Amino acid sequence: MLEFLLEKVVGTKYYYSYFPEGNRTAAGLVAIDYDNDLKEVIKESEEDFENIYANHALHGIKRGQTDGTVAWC
Repeated sequence: MLEFLLEKVVGTKYYYSYFPEGNRTAAGLVAIDYDNDLKEVIKESEEDFENIYANHALHGIKRGQTDGTVAWC
């Protein structure tokens, strides 16, 4: 699982910090443009190997969410 927090919105891009296994000292950063269906890893967490958590964040965070948890299915 991972926790996430909306950091800022710039135009149509939403920037989220994500925390693998809730570890707040190992934050990564992703950007999601919901209007244009674009997803980008800005900074990989030091605990995120091969962007597994970043991709989980990019596909699990829904529009309008400002913070929360994304669980593994």
